[in-house]
Amino acid sequence: MFNIIKYTVFLSIILFFSSCSSNNGSYVVIFENNPELTSSKIYSKNFVIGNVLSQKLNSNNLVIVSISIDNEFRSLIKENTVFYINNGIMIYDTIGNDGSIRNSGSKILGFNSKALLYLYITKNKIKNYSKRLIEEAEKLYSKALENIEQ
Repeated sequence: MFNIIKYTVFLSIILFFSSCSSNNGSYVVIFENNPELTSSKIYSKNFVIGNVLSQKLNSNNLVIVSISIDNEFRSLIKENTVFYINNGIMIYDTIGNDGSIRNSGSKILGFNSKALLYLYITKNKIKNYSKRLIEEAEKLYSKALENIEQ
């Protein structure tokens, strides 16, 4: 009888942790310079939507930031999603037309300030921001992986 209870508790713990891990989508945000994050929280309109998991800096001063987005907010992460830093906090934003939902593991462009985001928008006045964002994130991610500082 005691073994059945132990097994039931063990199974409950495993199911709990596996459901927790499936509640978050992981993404990679690429910054051209160190974003100098002071908070591990990610915000959208004053709501916490996720967390910063890790940062890696390479010799080209590109920073790869791994993030997780809570399940209830994953539908926000689309092809037109970007992040910017405001006072050390990562903020969710979008540019251009609405895109399709991004899969976990997708690469997303990050900007060190809202001003730099606006500069990017101004420089890239094109009809389809979504495709450009994906291409730029992939390019920076490849470049960042070349020389990651451990």
